[in-house]
Formats: sequence, C-alpha cells, structure tokens
Amino acid sequence: MKRAKRSSWLLLIWLGLPLLVWGMLRLEPWREIVVALRGLGGWPVVALLGLNGMVLALFSLRWAWVIRLLGTPVRFVTVLAYRLAGFGLSYYTPGPQFGGEPLQILLLNRRQGIPWRTAIASVLLDKLFELLANFTFLVIGLVLVIMTGLGRGHLPGFAWALIPMILVMPGLHLAALWKGKTPLSDAASWLAQRISSKWTTQAVEHGREAERSISQLIRENPRALLGLAAVSALVWVFSIIEYAVLVHFLGAQVTILQVVVLLTAARLAFLLPVPGGLGTLEASQVLAFTALGLDPALGLAASLVIRARDMALGGVGLLIGALQTREPKVIQEVVNGDGAA
Repeated sequence: MKRAKRSSWLLLIWLGLPLLVWGMLRLEPWREIVVALRGLGGWPVVALLGLNGMVLALFSLRWAWVIRLLGTPVRFVTVLAYRLAGFGLSYYTPGPQFGGEPLQILLLNRRQGIPWRTAIASVLLDKLFELLANFTFLVIGLVLVIMTGLGRGHLPGFAWALIPMILVMPGLHLAALWKGKTPLSDAASWLAQRISSKWTTQAVEHGREAERSISQLIRENPRALLGLAAVSALVWVFSIIEYAVLVHFLGAQVTILQVVVLLTAARLAFLLPVPGGLGTLEASQVLAFTALGLDPALGLAASLVIRARDMALGGVGLLIGALQTREPKVIQEVVNGDGAA
C-alpha cells in the first residue's frame, strides 16, 4: 500500500515536470535567450567542449586509477567508454543520478574478465570519492548561500543540519573500511536475510569481498587516497571553470562566489528524484539568477546548454552501453539479475 502511494506521488511529480518546463519557457523572453545563446558560436563552443572533456577525462582517470590500484589495469579509452555508458543509464533513470553503476560493474566483468569483487570494489571506491567531493562542494556552496543571505527563509532549519550529516557519511564509510569493517555489506546482509533469495545472498557476498578489497588497499596504500582526493578536487575545479566560462559567454557578469552559488543550485536540482533533473534544473537556475539580481533569461539559457550537453553525453553513453551488451548472454544476465552469479 505504501509502495503504491509512493509510486503515485512520483508519477504525479513526473507528469507535472513538462508543465513546469513549459511554464518557465513561456514566462521567459525568448528574444533574450536566443541572443544569449548566439554568444556561444565559434570558439566559445570549442572552449566549453574542451573544458567538459577535461572533466570527463578526470572522472575516468580516477576510476581507471582505482582499477589499476586493485591490480587489474584497463585501457583509459575503455574506462572512458564504460563511464559514459554508466552516465547514460544514470541520467535517463528516474532518481538522483544513480543507476549506471551495475552496468559499469557488469562491463568490467564480462568485457574485461575482471572478478566480480574487484569490479564492485572499483566502482564502490570511485563512487565514495565522487560523493565525498560532491557533498563537500554542496556544503561549501550552501555556506556561501548563507553568507550572501540567499538562503534565509528558503530552507528549513533541519535542512542545514542534514547537509553536514550527509557529507560525513562517505567519510565515515572510508574510516570504517580503514578499520577493516564492512558496513554496507553488513546492512545488505541484514536486508538479504529478510528477502532470502539466491541472488541477494550472492550479491551480499560479492559486496563483502569488494569492501574487504578496498579495506586492504587503503591500509596498504594510504597515499593513493590523497591522489584520488586530488583528482576529485580537480573535477570540481574544472567544473567551476566550465560553468564560469559558460555564463560569461552568455553575457552574465558574475563573481567566482556567485558562480559557486549558481552551480550549487544546479547540483541540488540533480539530487531530486526526477530523470536528469528535468524541470528542476531549469527552475533552479532561473530562481538562483533572480536571487542574485541577474537576468533570469540567462539562467534559463545556461540550463538549456547544460541540458543539451548532458543529453548528448547520455545518448552517447546509452549507445555505448547498448553496443557493449548486445550479446544475448549479457542481455539475459541483466534482465534475469544473474550478474552477481
């Protein structure tokens, strides 16, 4: 009953998203948006593509480094392709940018012959650093929101307490792994005992082996953690630069602090349970630009560029995933849930 009610609410939200997008497009002056988008012709597009390519390269470099540290190196181009496939599935999956990780694990195992526990460990450790970097940026961004007074009266008090708690979670997980604990596997085991199926039991076993592999890695090679953290920081450095260059070419005069606030609003929009932040991204940029005293039409123009970029990358990722899983055996494993066997 509760599941049906939750599904009804999600369906209602998703059905309302097109209306939200249509309403914003109708309210904003299209002439200003078109003029802003014309500023992206020629070399500005090349510059943005280069910066976004750097972000993608850093994402893939971190995962490739983790795979190498676990003793099973894979070519960078292959890792980049699998990363795009995972992004494509996550982007078009209803949820806060999750869903492509099982596909990444499956591709490493079936295409590269990497053991399940190593494939799971590589994706899990990469995701831990991604979450840690993302939540750190969000906390910094929200602190700036407070300093500028933009958050006053807009967010409830418990939200400010919840954000730091979320930030601490990936760090606590890494600390537990450092001590040889397997917190995710322990929690999954508790749930598996109530489901009691062969697939869940095998999945928990592989997950436990993966967490043990990570635990061994971070205790034997702690310097690698600093390197992975540095790559994660560089991801956000180039993401900030990319966004700053984008809004500059659109004609917005912004400071670096304003760029962080605007990018924080965009990232928060992607955390909501809607596919690709549809509607929420556009709304976040219009509201954030307005709150900063900037032209909201430029905010909508920025969101349209981000939307076009992510849809293109997601489409390429889905194509790669489709080609890489075209064998009947692999497709059957995905459908039947035999990937952890």
